[in-house]
Amino acid sequence: VKLLMTVHHKNLVSFVGFCDEGTNMIVLYEYMHNGSLRDILSGINLDKFHFYSVMNLAALYSINHKNNMAI
Repeated sequence: VKLLMTVHHKNLVSFVGFCDEGTNMIVLYEYMHNGSLRDILSGINLDKFHFYSVMNLAALYSINHKNNMAI
């Protein structure tokens, strides 16, 4: 939680708070009014989407997960 409070980046949503009440734990981040990347990608009609754009998005998604390094 202390680390999350110190991370600030234009491409990351901000950490707002944390609650730990017994077995209930909540991590609260700022609201994303346009939805998440997953929301956006799940609504794309791939037949109309340019092939290279799909490949670039897939590469970025892969890089994000393969290089999930601590900040």
